[in-house]
Amino acid sequence: MANAEQQRHEQEVRTYLIRQQQSLQRRWNDLSELIARLRRAYAIETDEAIRFKLEKQLEDLEVERARIERKLQEIETDLADLPACTSTRSHCRSRTLPCASGSWNNAPI
Repeated sequence: MANAEQQRHEQEVRTYLIRQQQSLQRRWNDLSELIARLRRAYAIETDEAIRFKLEKQLEDLEVERARIERKLQEIETDLADLPACTSTRSHCRSRTLPCASGSWNNAPI
């Protein structure tokens, strides 16, 4: 890959990752706020059926937030590794990044 083409490719990958990171961070923030609100509601609720429902909602939301945290960590690693890109374009094999051919191998978020 020519130097200019490689730089353009790296910039496209970086832009893609940053956008994905920002989107996930917004979702993580929203989930954190919702979890905090549900915890407050759980703390003051006296009806056992409603407490049970809140508990299950909290569990589900915490699992989703943990998944997003892992994904954010993967993106941070990918961004940190990007400047060290070599001709093998190892970052292109990641399931979150566009490959050099232009096709996208997106894992579901």
